[in-house]
Amino acid sequence: MATLVLIAVILFSSFGMTSAQNVNNDPPNRCLDETVLESLTASAEGRAAAYALVKAERFETGSVGYAGTPSSYISNFNTIAREKEAAAIFKYIFDKGSTAGKLYALNGLYLTDREAFDRSAVILKKSDAIVQVLNGCLMWDESVAKIVESDAANVAIIEPGKTMKDFWETNAGAHQIDIAHGGYPATFREMADI
Repeated sequence: MATLVLIAVILFSSFGMTSAQNVNNDPPNRCLDETVLESLTASAEGRAAAYALVKAERFETGSVGYAGTPSSYISNFNTIAREKEAAAIFKYIFDKGSTAGKLYALNGLYLTDREAFDRSAVILKKSDAIVQVLNGCLMWDESVAKIVESDAANVAIIEPGKTMKDFWETNAGAHQIDIAHGGYPATFREMADI
């Protein structure tokens, strides 16, 4: 048994991976420290939202399903964004979350802590992980790195403090959105008003 543990330690250390860098579609860390979340959020609603994002099964980009119901994941994202310690909660979700949970956390860090966003984005840009994406009633598999930062020529660049509505008023045609250029964070914040 000790030999197996030693082999596992050697394998992980030889790849130089930390828990924040392991963005494969492994299940999220089930050993969540409830006292950490309790210290970061005063509201039970905030804790429930954080737990939901830690376990997120897919990356939902807006309204979902045939009826166009607002995404519960994005609703949870906005619940956390209203918390006093939102940046710390998003960091916690990034560290403990599923692949989709890390993407929601990265969106939150984009809005709340740009230094933490920059550090975390580097990790996910190097990822070869794939995540399920749901938009409306369409579902597909997408590269995590592409969701973080698109290399498309038509990527939408959303200036800080601007909304997607602002962007669409001055930009015609189809555009790709990503996290690094502000598209998903702006979209998620606008959905708080739905």
